[in-house]
Amino acid sequence: GRCTISPTRGSDLQSLRGSRDSHTGGQRSSGLVEAPLCCVRPQPQHSSFHSIRLCQLIWSTPTSKRQSSMATGEATPPPVVVSGPGPDGVQTIRLNDPRRLNAWGPKMIEALSQSLKAADANPQVKAVVLTGTGRYYSAGVDFASSMEVMLPSSLVETARVRNRDLFLNFIDFGKPLICAVQGPAVGAPATSATLCDVLVATEAATFCTPFARLGLPPEGCSSYNFARLFGQDFADRMLLKGDAVPAAEAAAAGMVHEVTPTPEAALARAQAIAADWAAQGRPRRIAAPDEREVLRRVNEKESKKLGEALIGSSFLAAMTAFCQDKGKTGASWLFWVLLMTRPVWSRL
Repeated sequence: GRCTISPTRGSDLQSLRGSRDSHTGGQRSSGLVEAPLCCVRPQPQHSSFHSIRLCQLIWSTPTSKRQSSMATGEATPPPVVVSGPGPDGVQTIRLNDPRRLNAWGPKMIEALSQSLKAADANPQVKAVVLTGTGRYYSAGVDFASSMEVMLPSSLVETARVRNRDLFLNFIDFGKPLICAVQGPAVGAPATSATLCDVLVATEAATFCTPFARLGLPPEGCSSYNFARLFGQDFADRMLLKGDAVPAAEAAAAGMVHEVTPTPEAALARAQAIAADWAAQGRPRRIAAPDEREVLRRVNEKESKKLGEALIGSSFLAAMTAFCQDKGKTGASWLFWVLLMTRPVWSRL
């Protein structure tokens, strides 16, 4: 409806703040993009025209922020770095945005997806190692920078397709896929790591899937795999409580296959395992067609639920509190605006 945009006070969000840094063991994430500090105050009259303009303002804010940063001419490193294959046929794909803790924004996801597809199609690649740069493997999906101008119904469908396709890269990958997690892995990066054939982690690595705390359903086939592979207690700890589980405890549950003292040791061990699998011609653990089909169906179901959840009040309230708690005030107000105006735009 008709609205005015005006500055706001940070104290207005204190009641919505969540638990501080519980998903990353006390370390602050820089993965979210800030939006301008503003709020929307609805006026008595409403019209579909102004409702659409409001949605466009909300969903386009992070994009404008990114475009303005591009205009400054700042050098941006490639989000993913690929090396190899060497004589052993092993290729290494490295998440390469340590300033943003390797958060999975649109560019990172696109680069990772294209790298996996290229490796799968390259006959010289016999196995792939996936790892990260810096102190984090990945701080999770960057929801704020993933926003685009679209109607809510389109957002639901777009999120469903993108989430489905993201995990299909792991489910349908045809060669041994070894993951070397050198630091905290949060959300989709953690669940996708469990879709790899072998998971090697450093002692400092943690695994966290804070879906329930963010008002989101499980993804990455975790609603099916976690209880089946790691036990119900461990699945509840990960999916319901959202604990940051240390690598040693994840190994005890069977989620992590080997724990090493340093990132260098983890990468070296993962590459050695990949070379061994390649030399033996070993198939993937999920090579059986019927097993892959089950995972595809689970992924499709989870992706549909995720798309619907992204316009839900639980997710918007959780993201409002989460961003404020992380000091991302602009992004926090963005989600607060969406939450307050949801009765208007959710019908579009």
